[in-house]
Amino acid sequence: MNTNICLRKNQLTISILSIIIAICTAVYYWCFRYGFDDNSFYDIIKVLALSFTLNLAPAFINTKRKTKAFEQKWHQTSAWDLVSVFFALSGLGAISLYFQISLLPLVLFSGAFLFIWAIYSFTKERIKQKYLYVIIFTLFGIFVPFFVYKTLLHDPLFLEKIITGSAHVDTIYLSQLSNLIKTYNIPTIGIDGIEFHAYHWGSNWIFSYLSSLTNISSLKFYNLAYPVVFFPLLINSFLSFLIEIQRKEKINMILTPFAIALLFIAIIGIYPEIEKNKSPLMTHIVVLSESFLLSTTFIFLITGIFIAYQRTQHKSKILLLFIIPFLILFSTTLKVSAPFLLLCGYGYYILRYKQYKNWLYICSFIISFIFFLFVQKYNQYIPENESLKFELFSFLKNNVSSLLSFIFSYYIYLIIFLILYLLQNKVVSIKTKQTFVVEILIFIAIAGFLPGTLIDTHGRNALYFMDLQRWVSIVLIMAYLPLLKSGLKNIKKRPILQKMFLAILSIAVGIMILINVPRNYFLHVKQAFIHNIYIRNELIQKAGVNTKLLSLTNLHTDFERKLHLSQKAKENLIETQLLNELKALGKLPRNEKQKSCIYIPKTNKTYWNILTHKTNGTPFIASCLSGIVMVEGIPDPLPRGFGYGSFINNKNANKIFRDEEIKQNAKEKGFAQVFVIKEENSKIVIYKILTTD
Repeated sequence: MNTNICLRKNQLTISILSIIIAICTAVYYWCFRYGFDDNSFYDIIKVLALSFTLNLAPAFINTKRKTKAFEQKWHQTSAWDLVSVFFALSGLGAISLYFQISLLPLVLFSGAFLFIWAIYSFTKERIKQKYLYVIIFTLFGIFVPFFVYKTLLHDPLFLEKIITGSAHVDTIYLSQLSNLIKTYNIPTIGIDGIEFHAYHWGSNWIFSYLSSLTNISSLKFYNLAYPVVFFPLLINSFLSFLIEIQRKEKINMILTPFAIALLFIAIIGIYPEIEKNKSPLMTHIVVLSESFLLSTTFIFLITGIFIAYQRTQHKSKILLLFIIPFLILFSTTLKVSAPFLLLCGYGYYILRYKQYKNWLYICSFIISFIFFLFVQKYNQYIPENESLKFELFSFLKNNVSSLLSFIFSYYIYLIIFLILYLLQNKVVSIKTKQTFVVEILIFIAIAGFLPGTLIDTHGRNALYFMDLQRWVSIVLIMAYLPLLKSGLKNIKKRPILQKMFLAILSIAVGIMILINVPRNYFLHVKQAFIHNIYIRNELIQKAGVNTKLLSLTNLHTDFERKLHLSQKAKENLIETQLLNELKALGKLPRNEKQKSCIYIPKTNKTYWNILTHKTNGTPFIASCLSGIVMVEGIPDPLPRGFGYGSFINNKNANKIFRDEEIKQNAKEKGFAQVFVIKEENSKIVIYKILTTD
């Protein structure tokens, strides 16, 4: 089959997968918020338009190219197109924010156009097993939101979880970082004026631009737009990398339903949770952290671009000296782990292919490494008052009960790929660099294993280094699938011990899939419904409404009234009034917010008694919802991490400031006005004090 036709079919297939995932996730969000007044369907449309524009535009561009598939240069690949569209949309968001120009109609139009184009082109194109694709994509798409929202950091009812005191501190903290960037152009935790906060804030900055572009609040962007827009982008990066691998290895470029099913199975998880505390972190880590997902996405895109560069031998000083170092710099602002492993792999490539004799590669690597170190120095990510502590096997000792089970489960895809690779290669020669893809995968796996083995990475952060090899292995398995048939033909010629080993491994993996995949799918769905009902019941109980609590067994009767019960209960809570006042401040013009601050005295028990999951994140709630910094919002006792260490010497945490004192305090910090939010007679009172005489 013509390679251009194969490439076009792959692009259309990927587009349909992106559409289905985005729509299913958006519908999930809307359905699981059903019954609450602020469940805007227009917000769903805006986010879908952004997702379609970002994830479909590269396919549209690529399918219009006339260049032969194997002759397309690095700047003609879907990986480059994804990077270009990503930064173009971010740029539009920056224009929308800084010039206060609404560019939303452009996003709505482009999203609608690309959606219609993708659906029409896919139905018109002659693709074998087209309906099988749609069935697998639909099952995949339905599962994705249950997978993403399982982490508890993101939830359609996140605002309600703030009221009930179960909201995760990370999401509040990250949302307020993004919200304050939109107001003050600086990452700050905003609990006592504007002070630069060193952190890997790249995703926060991007989210501030894109939330401005879509005119959606930062908190809603994290809980709605993040999964709808960026999970399809992650899948797109996987598949664009897969295409470049197949082009380089001259493998038949056909994205089969079986390949997509493999990715689906891998995301569901073929193993039960094995960590001591049953944390979902191992299987969900790629979506747990927005910064890690984006960083992983860019590692796959950068690598795909580089593979295309090597395939065509098209010399480009711009790519090596400017674009790759810049993309590594940007990725490092997102998360340190994935760029660290990319640099390790880049260095290995230069040594293995003796590119240290080529000044372009040496300069490219040095510039990239300097950028990496610069971001690390500028954005210190280690919690305050702590330092890197060497401790052998820290992660394994504190988080893994069975080493053998962990190694087998976490590195199963690497093992499978190695076996698959050896099956389709009768003769393997290291001297001819035939094994480079295997070498680099093993090298990345070892490099990713070392941080958690040598140093204390603070909890399970070591998984951010370990996880990349898993996804690279999965995509490589998918890429090499077309060669599986030829490999299977050679099994009869293998020694009896090899046959027995392959048979045992196949049976073991098959049993894991048959037992754990349906189980994990069902548990994700069941737990999502139980959790949603639990939050709704917490609101009802907190408001003291005398009614029978919701359950899975009684929802089918009087469904409409029961789902609206939580909204009515929520309206009676003083916490709701408080959050509404903060959201109202968030709608003020940007230039007014820039000269404003908020003071909430410790006598306001409604605010200061709000709890957050994991760590005290109460001081971040005000800025998270309003986009305005606080003054004297320092908690006591002072929690660990999250930038709190900057205020360790503050002695005023429990002081109640009079209006004149807080006026002077705000004036000294450069604010023209301060909004004071008090609690009087079980009501929230808000008033403004001008600091100018």
